[in-house]
Amino acid sequence: MAIALDGQPYEIRHRPLVRSILDGEIVHGEEAEVERIDKTRRTVLINSAPIRNARGVIIAGLATITDISQEKSREQAARF
Repeated sequence: MAIALDGQPYEIRHRPLVRSILDGEIVHGEEAEVERIDKTRRTVLINSAPIRNARGVIIAGLATITDISQEKSREQAARF
């Protein structure tokens, strides 16, 4: 399950890849949490973009998801 930083589940329509495919939005560095099957959560960084054909029509999308949980933990520890 994808969870926005405000703690609310991402509605499917608001997920970065969906926004890229439906709206043509390029998403850079959006942070979110994902809840794993074992109920643990990880912080991730999401990038996504539409893929267009030669005529400029969106035909697909591409997303990368990077686990940044350790970096976030280090940031938190450095603040205290």
